[in-house]
Amino acid sequence: MPRSLAGSDILDFGCGYGRILRMMYYYSDPSRIWGVDAWDNSLNLYQEARLPGNFAQSERIPSDLPIGDQKFDLIFAFSVFTHLAPSTAKACLMAVRKYIKPGGLFVATIRPIEFWPFIDGVRKTSISAKMQSNHRTNGFAYLPHGGVEGETYGDISCEIDFLSGDGWKIVAMIDRYSIHSRCRC
Repeated sequence: MPRSLAGSDILDFGCGYGRILRMMYYYSDPSRIWGVDAWDNSLNLYQEARLPGNFAQSERIPSDLPIGDQKFDLIFAFSVFTHLAPSTAKACLMAVRKYIKPGGLFVATIRPIEFWPFIDGVRKTSISAKMQSNHRTNGFAYLPHGGVEGETYGDISCEIDFLSGDGWKIVAMIDRYSIHSRCRC
């Protein structure tokens, strides 16, 4: 049953610079809004802007979140599961699951298999056929970025079922091309 976000406890998991989190001030008091990110640079932007709310740095591969015993009505992760290595994504899903209230909603964005031809066009690469084959075989395809974070961070496409399990149940997919999914615990 739909309900209002008014007065909700809200977590932006992988908040980045807060492009989505800032909209949540309309729905709930900043004291009930949290942003968690693994990159300290993101959190530094919040401090510099003096944005209200609660912000904390998580581990890159979290088993818990640095938010005490806080639980949330809504947890969202936009442009997070579009970049995480499969094992990191699963760890994040398990960590986030601990902090959602009964009946709470988790909303995440993912990328479809059609992402890879787009990347070939933008980056002038020819990885699309291999990545689409991996996606069809495994339900996901992952291309790590270079550098120290390559084992946890890159580009991924996946099927919606990738987000299910470990206490998550898929309750809706907005549409294939806006690529949002919602999981209810």
